[in-house]
Amino acid sequence: MAEKKLEFILHVIPPPMRLNWSSPRSLFISTLLNHLRGDKAPIGHLYVEFTLPHDSIPGGSRVITGMSRQKMTPIDSIKLVQGKRLGLGSFYYDFNGKLDSTEEAREEIIWAKNKKRHATIHVSISENTAQLMLAFLKQWIEQGSFRHYSGGLRVDIGEGAGCAEFGMHFLSMALGVHAINPDWVRKVRIPHHLIGGGFAGHSERISILDIFTQGGTWAKGSDPHHVYSIPDPELIFDWIKDHSIANKNPSEFTTSLIQGANTWSTGEFVPQNFKVNYARESSPSIKEQWMRVVEKIEVNPKS
Repeated sequence: MAEKKLEFILHVIPPPMRLNWSSPRSLFISTLLNHLRGDKAPIGHLYVEFTLPHDSIPGGSRVITGMSRQKMTPIDSIKLVQGKRLGLGSFYYDFNGKLDSTEEAREEIIWAKNKKRHATIHVSISENTAQLMLAFLKQWIEQGSFRHYSGGLRVDIGEGAGCAEFGMHFLSMALGVHAINPDWVRKVRIPHHLIGGGFAGHSERISILDIFTQGGTWAKGSDPHHVYSIPDPELIFDWIKDHSIANKNPSEFTTSLIQGANTWSTGEFVPQNFKVNYARESSPSIKEQWMRVVEKIEVNPKS
């Protein structure tokens, strides 16, 4: 029997309309418009996929999942941000999170391909790397880290994540280095006077109206600010398109990365122990999460 080929795939889906990061006001408006379109990925999305190590999960073939916020309507989101007077503190708000199921992932990937909004990064991985990914996901589930969806959290110690940070952490495991290309990162200087909700040390109450009236620019020069930095699905998608391997379908964008061959990494990847005090998940919940994220081996019926 041929040895099973192990691989990691990062699936990248950009938003339907490019987000306008030129100012807080323009970002809020473009984000809202994308949500109002009823799109499956209004701000973009990343999925991780990797082959399971040999005999690790009976009947399992691979993991396919991603980090998402629990479903909220645009109106519910506005009510939350306005009700808590978060302002741009919404970048740091701990939303209720979830792990995407394999069914959700496959459905959205097919949908994105049809929209020509799907790109992939492929990495060949070893059995040890697959075991590392599986061990991390095990902690992520058991410690309840998947319930915390937000920016500015440390994925490596289990605090939680947005979809992009979650995807980048798995890519780092696959490559064995801290694998966030600077070309993939969106970085802005958030004015202190627009951060509310108790985040980044700010207790002010900032309304959505404040974002419109005072959010014409990001902080400049010596203006009091907080740097917000995040991997951006749009920028990752653009990069993959520019580095895409030629294939039969010109609307499908894919590239491969190799361990040790990337000059933009920032050092060796070193696994960290989880350092969170979230309530440990119950046995039924843990079982449910694994059933969601593991794709089963397809058994061909006898002819």
